[in-house]
Amino acid sequence: MNMKMLKAALAGLVLSVSGFANAGLILEIGDTGDNLNTAQSLTGGTTQVSGSISTNNDVDLFSFYWGGGLLDLNVSQDNSALDTQIFLFDSLGFGLFHNDDAPFPNSIIQTALAAGEYFVGISSWSNDPLSVGGAIFPSDFSGQLTPTGPGGASSLSTWEYDGNSSGAYLLNISSTASQVPEPSTLAIFALGIMGLASRKFKKQS
Repeated sequence: MNMKMLKAALAGLVLSVSGFANAGLILEIGDTGDNLNTAQSLTGGTTQVSGSISTNNDVDLFSFYWGGGLLDLNVSQDNSALDTQIFLFDSLGFGLFHNDDAPFPNSIIQTALAAGEYFVGISSWSNDPLSVGGAIFPSDFSGQLTPTGPGGASSLSTWEYDGNSSGAYLLNISSTASQVPEPSTLAIFALGIMGLASRKFKKQS
């Protein structure tokens, strides 16, 4: 491989990986399911999801892998009148946290989590998750809540389907410590490799 080809290949690598690091927006595919088996899986590096609660009783459930550390989930209206709620579940569907638009109009969950698979659910107000024991979370608007409802000790089985609004939303997800390095870091690293390779070729010629 000559020097021109090497430089072209490395430049292409920088551009392709930089594009991956910035390709954080995911669109909801069709109508995302509302249970653990039909949830839409988010790819690594996802930082934002653009979706829609198509009817009052619609629920969007997404699965994702978290690398560990502080997780910040923030769902907001996307030029709509959607009265948002957000729910976080573990890999088995047991409730972890819930927020019913506090502070209004955003619904936010902030917590430190171990690495693993999780589910995040989005619905309109009053369309709450249920287990075999009843409501998983209490009906409260005071902020981030834990699963202290009568069904909080059991995993997600269905929803109340008693929502009051619909519309588009944006879900923002904070990045993990194990995410792809920033493009600037990759560029510097690749340029260093190019410099070393260039020096090696000069010595050989």
